[in-house]
Amino acid sequence: MVEYIGRGSEAMNRIQAALPTIIILESDHPTEMPISKILEDLKSNSITQTIPVILFSWLDENDLAIEKGADIYIQKPVMYADFQVALQRAGLGQG
Repeated sequence: MVEYIGRGSEAMNRIQAALPTIIILESDHPTEMPISKILEDLKSNSITQTIPVILFSWLDENDLAIEKGADIYIQKPVMYADFQVALQRAGLGQG
């Protein structure tokens, strides 16, 4: 099941309540919290720190994304094959 959970602090509250299998973030969408803060909060919280995070962005920010806590970074445009590989790296999907 895929569910849109909102932005910023609303999203953080819903993530902690739902405990999703994976979190997919887009750094290009406006939000009340910077992506770096969201990643930091996810990875410093004992409830959410083990949930894999995939980050999509138009910007070439792979090193920064990984440094801030994304497990996998994909630069847009996202190709289906790249997304499949990312899901496999995150422990989901079929190999």
